[in-house]
Amino acid sequence: MPVTIVQSSRNYALTGMVTRISAVSLLLLILISPSWGQEPLVRPEVDEPHQKFFAHFNDSRSVPIPVLNQLSLDPTKVGRSFALIAGISTYPKLPAEYRDLQPASEDIGKLADYLEKVEYFDEIVVLKNEDVTDDNLAYFLQGYFADRLQKYPNSRLLIAYSGHGFKWGTSSFALSTNSTSLTDKYHSLNLYNLRNYIEFDQPYAHYVLALLNTCNSGAFVNRPFGGNGFDLYAGGAHAITAGTIDQLAWSYPDVGSGSLLFEKLFAALDGRANRIEPLASQTTGIVTFTQLFRYLSTQIADKTNRRQTPDWGDLDPAGSRGSFYFFDRAQLVDNHLVAPWQSTPLGSTPLSSASSALAFAKSDLRVAAADIRIPAQNFSINAQIASLESPSSEDLSWPPNAVEGGSYIVRPDEQTRQIHYLKLPRNFTLSFDAAIQDIHWTVDKMEFETGSTIDLSPPHIINGPGPAGVDVPGQPEPGVSGKPGGKGGNGADGRNGRNLTLEILELEPHGLLWVKTDGASGGPGGRGGNGQIGGPANCGILGIQRTQGGQGGLGGPGGEGGKGGSISVVKISIDKVSGRDSSKVVIRPENPLSVPECGSSERPNGLFDDGVIAIFGRPGCGGLGGGGGAAGPGGDEGTTSKCRVLGFPALRNTPRGIAGTPGLKGKPGDPGHSFNPLI
Repeated sequence: MPVTIVQSSRNYALTGMVTRISAVSLLLLILISPSWGQEPLVRPEVDEPHQKFFAHFNDSRSVPIPVLNQLSLDPTKVGRSFALIAGISTYPKLPAEYRDLQPASEDIGKLADYLEKVEYFDEIVVLKNEDVTDDNLAYFLQGYFADRLQKYPNSRLLIAYSGHGFKWGTSSFALSTNSTSLTDKYHSLNLYNLRNYIEFDQPYAHYVLALLNTCNSGAFVNRPFGGNGFDLYAGGAHAITAGTIDQLAWSYPDVGSGSLLFEKLFAALDGRANRIEPLASQTTGIVTFTQLFRYLSTQIADKTNRRQTPDWGDLDPAGSRGSFYFFDRAQLVDNHLVAPWQSTPLGSTPLSSASSALAFAKSDLRVAAADIRIPAQNFSINAQIASLESPSSEDLSWPPNAVEGGSYIVRPDEQTRQIHYLKLPRNFTLSFDAAIQDIHWTVDKMEFETGSTIDLSPPHIINGPGPAGVDVPGQPEPGVSGKPGGKGGNGADGRNGRNLTLEILELEPHGLLWVKTDGASGGPGGRGGNGQIGGPANCGILGIQRTQGGQGGLGGPGGEGGKGGSISVVKISIDKVSGRDSSKVVIRPENPLSVPECGSSERPNGLFDDGVIAIFGRPGCGGLGGGGGAAGPGGDEGTTSKCRVLGFPALRNTPRGIAGTPGLKGKPGDPGHSFNPLI
């Protein structure tokens, strides 16, 4: 692709058929690609070694006012658009069958072309092959683009990667041109580091989107995230990965010459995403992150029989209120504002029409039931292609292998996700890994049968008692009272029930679904420390005052019991109900005042309930107070055997000290909060 530079000192230059004043946006796309070739005619403000990476540069906003008007965008709130496209299409040190990755080359060429011609991006930087280095990524993401984003408000930032990848433990990696094998972590980019670069720009960019197309890329979004609401001008930062950490990324020649993720991206932006899920507010001329992801996740899961299911995450630690947006290409073409754009092959080596799929990963993974190894070159599946293209609803259901009476433990990487088809069979229980506290799911279709349970209660962990109070050692001077024992430590608070936000586009209910919301009990307080022994008696000889033994020290008070955990906060929304009158579907929070104050709950009576989601649980009970410490004994008695004058026994004994008072038992912990969930 030739490099194009448009310079305009407030005189908007024409490229093609329309004036371009592009919105401030940064698209960071990291892909695998061929060389770009031409020098910029107008040089950006970067040092000489980095000039060659600009594939397109315009020193002012390119998107024309007629385009903004057609898309119902306020020109005063639209800035500029930036893109970094980085990628590797050649791996010279890998085994021969993995060295060339033509679909990734197609991705980078098509995306750069699309951003310039349809999205009116102002600056497009391309890093390719050996130029995809940590130094270059840092230069543009921590340096150049961070400065540009601060200079121009209301910017869009898009980040994407397409190429060979692998997982190591819980991390996702992208191979480099120096990689010598498909698991060479010594010569690869950890996607966690890439995420750090993107998060550096996030406070400065108004709209951020990262697109990562590698095998096993899901670790990039493997952590808690914020929301996915949409306010057009509020801004937001999100990421989409081609699949989960355990999945390959695919290319299908019958879909297009690039990767499945990017071919479906171009299809989504041609009006398809808007037709599936029209935007109900502000404008219908754009495609939001939420619309795009729902289209991609459904289309890619259907095409691959759920072998590849894109994942998403919120990159704003505080939670995004808006999202990145693309233009709806269909509207622009229909109104003659851009020329028709087709996802046609751009590379020099088109894929064979006989090939069926290409994996961006290892060769030892198998397809369907066939004993066919998958190279990173073209290959054919032949007999298996029908099963890839025509999955049934049962094949697409989640959790995997769910059967009547079974169970599934949700992993941390699944706590925030888009689910195509959530199915809970009869008497099936969905529970959660101990590390999970907040769950946010968007579900295209959900079906449940009677006896099914979503158990949000925390792990059944018995908290040990708080630390014991200090026992006071030693003995004070004669006649002096002992010191009191130390206070016992408070018990640990019980863990709150997990929180659930569940957005259901279509619900098919059968029987009663119990959403269990118990909190955990608090731990007991620690025991009080033992009081110190009183000082010894004094015989009162030779002018020394006679003193009885000192009083024993008070026992330390026991620690307070830990507070019980509160019940879960549950938010459920349902857009559509199938198979019944929607008015007969009931979301029923049980009244906590009608059940015991705290403790483990039991399943609500659903014998005659059909189409009911019962949200019910009890808060955890407070822990028991710790026991008081033992009283210190009184000081020693002075006896005739002990008190002697010149070797002879004294005429009288000296009394022993009085024992101290035992410590008080600690206060029991309060139960957790019990309140109706928010629905």
